[in-house]
Amino acid sequence: MSENREHESLAFRKKPLKERIALRERVSAAHPETVPVIVSSPDATLSLQKWRYLVPTTHRMAMLYYEIQRHSLGIASQDSIFYLVSDAYHKSVSVPGTQTVGQVYEQRKDIDGFLYILVMRESTFG
Repeated sequence: MSENREHESLAFRKKPLKERIALRERVSAAHPETVPVIVSSPDATLSLQKWRYLVPTTHRMAMLYYEIQRHSLGIASQDSIFYLVSDAYHKSVSVPGTQTVGQVYEQRKDIDGFLYILVMRESTFG
């Protein structure tokens, strides 16, 4: 991830709550059938080329995971990628790819109205 993009995605959650809520309200008014998603990774060697997504509520999480992976660089064939969805209490859980984005959003959205996804990479073979 370029240093600038890394700081953008990680710094987004540090913006004032009112500012994030206002942004989500503007996005939701313009795109009512989508879920605003923020993606970040603590792994500096995993390059996320895109960190903001507007995803239709009817899409499956697996489709979103695929899109995130498609816009990520630095994933080797021996790497495993884990997607953890965070909630308002900053607890992260793995969510099955069969659930719709709308279902996950209703269960796991943050108090600012965004859905936060953390991308983790683990070397499969050590």
